[in-house]
Amino acid sequence: MLPLNPSTPYTRPQKFVAEEWNTYFSPSSPYPASTIQGGWKGILYANLALIDAKSSWDFFAQAGFDGSWIDGGASRTWYLAFAAGKLDFLASLDFSFLLSVSPLSVGTEKC
Repeated sequence: MLPLNPSTPYTRPQKFVAEEWNTYFSPSSPYPASTIQGGWKGILYANLALIDAKSSWDFFAQAGFDGSWIDGGASRTWYLAFAAGKLDFLASLDFSFLLSVSPLSVGTEKC
């Protein structure tokens, strides 16, 4: 599992990502993504956007998001943008988390 970049959808086919997720990271797998700590958790949920963009978006947009779930080479903004770009429609997204972001905190922590 590698961090995402714009070409990821071309190098990690949906079929492969689905098999990987279901085998290793789904709730019934040996290593559920929900139990992973640190930056790998963000990488896993970002890759989930390739097969389930809404769940990926919901993970990164959740209230009380823990910045430690983002690895040092990414940002919450990048993962949200990637997930949003994979959605069929934006109307169903919940943008309410933006109301809790202080403009003064942007750029001073992992958003």
